[in-house]
Amino acid sequence: DVPDNEKLLSSLGVALAALGRRDEAVAAAVRATEIVPLTTDPWFGQSHLEDLAWVYTLLGELDSAMDQLEMLLERESRLTLSFLEMDPRWAPLWDHPRFQDLAERYDN
Repeated sequence: DVPDNEKLLSSLGVALAALGRRDEAVAAAVRATEIVPLTTDPWFGQSHLEDLAWVYTLLGELDSAMDQLEMLLERESRLTLSFLEMDPRWAPLWDHPRFQDLAERYDN
């Protein structure tokens, strides 16, 4: 049983997604976002939403990943489109139509 430590749960979600353990990965990553939501902590809550997006990306659930990234890009956030376009972990999203829409909307 994993304690309610948002950093541990967020990282565990990514690790489980890399192993293909979908349900456990999503549950852990979602739990991290529940412990530290954006409404409570707009700065550190971003990290867990970003990890949740990464979990979905690793699992090939690109629309779900895009949901999280759009939420982050629509607010004050340390995440930028430029970062997403240069970080190879987001490469599976680069050709996604919603990512292309974001690129047009947030073109620097």
